[in-house]
Amino acid sequence: MTSIGSFSKRLQGVDMSNYVDSLRLGQITTTLRNDMVRRRVAANALDWLNNVQYEQTVAYIRSLWNNDSDRKVLMIDPLPFVSMICGELGSTFNDNVTISAEGASESQSKLLSKMLDDCLFYTKLQDIDRLVECVGDIHVLPTITNGKVDIVIVTPDRAMVRQRLGNPSDASVFYYLISQTYDSPTVAREEIWGKFDDLLYTEVKFIQGKEVAITEPVLHGFSRMPVVHFSNRMLYDRYWNDSDYTHILLNQSLNALIAAENHMLYDQSYSQLISTYDCDIQTITLGIDRMVQARSGMPGTEGEIKFLTPDAKIEAVLKAINEKVDLYLAMYKLSGEMIRKPSSAASGYQLKLTQAGKREYIDRKKPLYNQRIRELLELMVEKLNSSTSSVLPTGLTFTVTYGNNADLNDPMTQSSIDTVNMNSNVESIVDVIMRRNPDMTREEALAKAKQNVKDNEEVRNSSSMMRAGY
Repeated sequence: MTSIGSFSKRLQGVDMSNYVDSLRLGQITTTLRNDMVRRRVAANALDWLNNVQYEQTVAYIRSLWNNDSDRKVLMIDPLPFVSMICGELGSTFNDNVTISAEGASESQSKLLSKMLDDCLFYTKLQDIDRLVECVGDIHVLPTITNGKVDIVIVTPDRAMVRQRLGNPSDASVFYYLISQTYDSPTVAREEIWGKFDDLLYTEVKFIQGKEVAITEPVLHGFSRMPVVHFSNRMLYDRYWNDSDYTHILLNQSLNALIAAENHMLYDQSYSQLISTYDCDIQTITLGIDRMVQARSGMPGTEGEIKFLTPDAKIEAVLKAINEKVDLYLAMYKLSGEMIRKPSSAASGYQLKLTQAGKREYIDRKKPLYNQRIRELLELMVEKLNSSTSSVLPTGLTFTVTYGNNADLNDPMTQSSIDTVNMNSNVESIVDVIMRRNPDMTREEALAKAKQNVKDNEEVRNSSSMMRAGY
């Protein structure tokens, strides 16, 4: 065995610069390759968010049923579950969010409102929240568009970072993709990246793992690196909040179940004629779409003709779908149900989350978002002051005020949630009556429930007698 001491002696007088450069280049190339995988996976997740999933669903179903996949592929009815769940969870800013500056004068408040309205700030906050729920991380940069302050939303498939030494959850350098040139629709391209650090901005590209500057570095003019990192949870040991994208894996599984369900529905819609006669009975197959002709197997035994209608276990499939959704929602401390409605989204399925769980989930995100929104507003004010004739004082304290979310307080939504909760024994009709009538005791609510049953039965009996002509 060679000791470390003897190994170091053998290296004395040897030029190691080429070896070290080669080792460093290998590490950089590996890092870039790993980051390319991360970006490709993020881009795939965004496809699912935008309901671009048919080809991936076909590949997934073929991998499950190699020998019997063709018919199931014909039954694909992609479910936009990723879009549904990200829309439900990413609804923090859906209603009545306002931003104000403490101590600002009336004219300054109007200027702030105009700056936010000009860049559709509140609408973009909704987009940011929905994207965060899909891919985990979104970066936002202030910029100038047509002489007005604007913000650029950078998804993780178009971003890279160099982590800050000693704080891996923070970035010391941020790269974002600003240009791509394709040699052909499928072959390698040249990528141009914008690069920010705490002081400078430059444009670079990577050649065989090495960063090559295209423009001279210039001062970006901000008090800090002008990039705000939105995420729905705090990280300490890493930067990216990506995961195994369980919502996409679940969407794939649900698509397969629904394709199988459609397949069963199709088979159940047709009866098969089964004949065990030895003779040709094609003359009696008028109107029959499917027929199986087989020998009885018993010499001298008279054959028979009968119809066979498959008994597809549709309810079992719906139960399996809901069990998978329940398990997924439990990870977020949520509960809900996939409800089948002919008039709803693809496949007739609609996702319904319980009000309380959804509200709690959204409330947990607000402190994280508030901090990032304040950071972004400070950078936007700096951009406003340096690039336009308008001026807002720096050092303003911004307040984010949330109104009542209409989705969470809609009476019809609440009624649907109450029905789901009662059917699943999460709560009883007595609980619902007490919630709607806070002054009632449990005994009073129970008496009210019994009276409601009695009144409803009496009304139904009266209606039946009227229809009967009594």
